Amino acid sequence: MSAPASRLYIVSLVGILCLVFMVSQFLRSSTGVIAPNLMEDLGLRPEGLGLLSGAFFLSFAFSQIPVGILL
Repeated sequence: MSAPASRLYIVSLVGILCLVFMVSQFLRSSTGVIAPNLMEDLGLRPEGLGLLSGAFFLSFAFSQIPVGILL
């Protein structure tokens, strides 16, 4: 690759990775905002919502290992 093409590739890659990181952070932090709607829609009590949130965060944490290896 030529120098300008290589630079464009790197800038594009960093931009895409930043966008993916922002979406990931949004998804992890939005559970508190949508909690009342989840409880109403799924008919959950606070205990059920806590279990659901815990399962989400544990699955997210466990997926970090294979994703880190792939990267």
